[in-house]
Amino acid sequence: MARTTTPPPQVRVAVLIRGHKIDDKLRHMHAHLDSPDAQYDLFLLLNQTNGPIALDACNVVEFSQQRISELGLSYAFPKLFHLCGDIALFFAMRDLPKYSHFIMIDYDVHFVRSGSAMLNALVARLRDPTQCELDAIGLQYSIINPGWEHYEKAAQVFGDVRFINYPFVRLSRRALAYLNAQRRLERMNYKDGRELPLCCEAFVPGHLASAGFHCIDLLDVLPGSYESVARDSSMRLVPYGLPLGASIAIPPAIEMIHPVYSVADYLWRLVEFARTPDAIAAIRDQLRGPTRSFIDPALREQCDRQLAAKLEQMVAQSPPPQLASA
Repeated sequence: MARTTTPPPQVRVAVLIRGHKIDDKLRHMHAHLDSPDAQYDLFLLLNQTNGPIALDACNVVEFSQQRISELGLSYAFPKLFHLCGDIALFFAMRDLPKYSHFIMIDYDVHFVRSGSAMLNALVARLRDPTQCELDAIGLQYSIINPGWEHYEKAAQVFGDVRFINYPFVRLSRRALAYLNAQRRLERMNYKDGRELPLCCEAFVPGHLASAGFHCIDLLDVLPGSYESVARDSSMRLVPYGLPLGASIAIPPAIEMIHPVYSVADYLWRLVEFARTPDAIAAIRDQLRGPTRSFIDPALREQCDRQLAAKLEQMVAQSPPPQLASA
């Protein structure tokens, strides 16, 4: 009699675009990933802390700081999810019980070509029964040395401080369940809710690796697939990403870069993070150049006026020059 085997159940994968507002960048990413050939289900993971937001005809998972008690957690400080992105995924794990894998992508990630093709390749790896199961896949997974702002706190918990960059992360359900339990233990050990929890970029890989979960860098699964774009060659003094629509040379293997913002967000960052007169001068020159000509002239002029006002304020607040002694 011929031996038969039962095919393994289909592995269900949820892809979640995390955002705190609806803007051109989030809409662009959703349209890019909402493909008829997608081997995953697409959701928006939306932060409702500052009020309700939604996008028509989209599957939405909601999370907010006001609702973290539903997860057995309580923290009394602002911008919780900036520090603890893993907590947003706990809501997805609870609200999407049929899924065994969760891929969370921040809204400021940008797919250079077909994002669905890259994600389909990752899903195919997750479904391959001949491969070992992977619990965590992320960016820049590594053991790091002192110098990182969260290193000292992490070193009090783990022998080796591991790091994973959180704009793109994929976690198994069992890994998320374990991390949820560890966040509850962490909270129980704090005297009050105002003490800062450990940053997710150390918390997630540290706890998973310590417990024997299988963690890996995305480049080990999809070689050459991503690149961090902290600056472009023509704006060396500005470390806050690119505007949506900017032209930049990308190697053929690269499918994903970070960070890329809507034009409005990008211009806000130019003003907010320009710290020196030299940086302001470089930004103003850049905005007048051809590489940013696609930005609406009225928006560029508004940004230029704000930068000029900031420069004037810097000059007014600078100490007067010291007179040389006779």
